[in-house]
Amino acid sequence: MPYFEVTSGFVSVIDAKWNGEPGVILSAQASEALSRERDDALLLADQSVSIAGTFDYPDDGRRAGLGYAMLAPTLPDLGSYDQCWIDVWPMNTQINHLLTLVVLPSEDQKESPKFSQLNSRLGAEFDGTVRFDSRNTKYAFIAATVVGAAMGYVSVRSRRLQHASALHAGMHRADLSAIVLGEALVWIVAGVLFGAAAIGCWLATGLGSDPTSVLILGARVLLWGCTGALSGVSVGLFATREQALFRYFKDR
Repeated sequence: MPYFEVTSGFVSVIDAKWNGEPGVILSAQASEALSRERDDALLLADQSVSIAGTFDYPDDGRRAGLGYAMLAPTLPDLGSYDQCWIDVWPMNTQINHLLTLVVLPSEDQKESPKFSQLNSRLGAEFDGTVRFDSRNTKYAFIAATVVGAAMGYVSVRSRRLQHASALHAGMHRADLSAIVLGEALVWIVAGVLFGAAAIGCWLATGLGSDPTSVLILGARVLLWGCTGALSGVSVGLFATREQALFRYFKDR
């Protein structure tokens, strides 16, 4: 079985399930073949070692070598190593230049460090801006604005007879506007709380890789929805006329 000495940082790069104790870390394929799991003892030629963890290394296009292998984290991390692996996100085009900082000088002047991507099939190219701009929810804030405006307008126009009657009875339009906006704020705030709860549930699932961005984009949708609702209420109230009271009464 291939055997590699690695640093504790390398264990994090491959996302191994390691208990942090001395021992070896087996790939999932090796663990299955040996019928051994984490915290079990593994009998070698001259000694017995503890299996401190396991890691997945599927055959999905990544470079071969660790699918059936045993890793031994060195504690502390001392000495030099043949390879340096790095997991970087978001993508950084300068990463190759930064990796040269860990290269030790070689006696062979013709030998130069080689840079390669772990998976040659997946993730060869990534344009976050294009993917972000082409997401299905790109225009969610526009939809929230339109729906909010429609709800606000309908909520006022459905009661135009009562509002016109209040104006006809001598109520000032400013007072009526304050009352209508106060009533609208009740269901607007309720909608915001519901939306915030939905965002919180989504974040709790852990499906979002960037919780901060999800929170900001979700808050933007809620903000535009509130703006649309208040605009719809204002337009509906402005369109309500005392002079049209009798027409409202006939059309009810």
